[in-house]
Amino acid sequence: MKKIFTFLALTLTFATSAQDIIPDDTFGIDGFFTIEEFNDGTGNTTSAIQADGKIILVDQRTTSERVDELFIARLNADGTPDLSFADNGFFTDVQFDERLLNPDNYQIFLLQDDIFVLTTNGIIRLNSNGELVTTFGDNGVLFDAPTVRNSTLIGNILYSTSFESFDGVDFNFLDTLNLNTEQTSSTQLNFLNEGFTVGLIEGANGLLYLERINDQTNETTITAIDINGNLNTTFGNNGTILIHQFSDIDELEQSFVSIKLDTAGNLYASVLVNGFTTLVQKFDTNGNLVTDFGNAGTTSIPNTLITTLNVSGNLLYLAGAEITTDADEQLIIELSVVRLNTETGELDTTFNNTGIFVFDSNTLEEFASDIHILSEDTFIVSGNSIRPNRNQYVARFINSNLLSTNDTALPTNSIRFKNPITTDVLAFSSAVSIDNISLYNTLGRKVAFTKNTNKINTSTLSNGTYFAHLTLKDKQIITKKVIINR
Repeated sequence: MKKIFTFLALTLTFATSAQDIIPDDTFGIDGFFTIEEFNDGTGNTTSAIQADGKIILVDQRTTSERVDELFIARLNADGTPDLSFADNGFFTDVQFDERLLNPDNYQIFLLQDDIFVLTTNGIIRLNSNGELVTTFGDNGVLFDAPTVRNSTLIGNILYSTSFESFDGVDFNFLDTLNLNTEQTSSTQLNFLNEGFTVGLIEGANGLLYLERINDQTNETTITAIDINGNLNTTFGNNGTILIHQFSDIDELEQSFVSIKLDTAGNLYASVLVNGFTTLVQKFDTNGNLVTDFGNAGTTSIPNTLITTLNVSGNLLYLAGAEITTDADEQLIIELSVVRLNTETGELDTTFNNTGIFVFDSNTLEEFASDIHILSEDTFIVSGNSIRPNRNQYVARFINSNLLSTNDTALPTNSIRFKNPITTDVLAFSSAVSIDNISLYNTLGRKVAFTKNTNKINTSTLSNGTYFAHLTLKDKQIITKKVIINR
């Protein structure tokens, strides 16, 4: 992953297609919370959302003294730092322990009220106030734990995999760690003789799914085992399904695979192939390819690098970056979210008109490493920028495509306005007083703002479609599509 984005960091131009997804300016600053001073060696910000809506963010950065540090931050649901957590929202007490720095990625697990952060060489345990749980490991940090790069938590048992090679022979292990008692176990997976595991998730029917790479055959596969490390031979072909056969080792090394289950136990896998084309497949609980999905079981999405998946209802979200080239054939990298129908595998055109959202920040090249679905109309992404600054961010976006465009507002909100507007002032009639109004153009850029009034001046705006984002005094948030036609 680090190799891919080091290669991609080249240049930036801007998309010009109309967008119906806009940043939620009630979150952070103009929809974003950004952490600056980012270490060039890392590129996978990890996030999780607590039951109360607060957001945990983990990565490493470089301090003003040029020291690499691991940080754990917690944000309120509105994208502001949670000042009750650690030191004004940030935990960095283990910043000088290089064993906890990770050039690839971190993992976050929430167990009861505690936060577990997994690194390559250790596990950090914090309480709900952002303080180290000193009874865990060595004063809150458990070193020499089972390899935690690829882990999943079931109950209080952490399942992970490890890999060793002796005299050209590969040995794979399933490791467990009880996060309450710190008791460990390790089981050799004798049926895995080649390759290594790069991902592990909880599968259907009490199984574990191992995402594996075989650098001898240039394949990426999913193997199903039970929690005791036994191969489930009824899954796929003798326990394994083939995700993709690559043409050579170079294509395999430049690829990226993400997997996710829906509530019914169906498995979705995305894989980067042939440069920047993403293939998405669906498998049932028995490991059979669902041929009604996409084209004979596969949907192809060009010009994308998908790094994470999420499923909500019958909608599959794929987040990462859109990869295109400009006139000089230099790469353009922009944050992108794709939404598919899980039944058909087709793009969901109620999402941003095309099923694909590409964010034009006007300043940075960005990609997403995590996506969280709050509702069909709202999602949160976290990730990193690439150029010109390498920063971490969390952003919340709203989908305004489903909202009405006429002057009869949603009845429950009692908002009325003339649409299209033919004058230089847009005025709203509301049963609840309006706190502020923001106007966005179809590229997602804020073009006007006003506060403590029900009117906003549009004299400097050209004719066209805009989105009015209204925040009411009772904290309701309403977005309306507005047409200016003077």
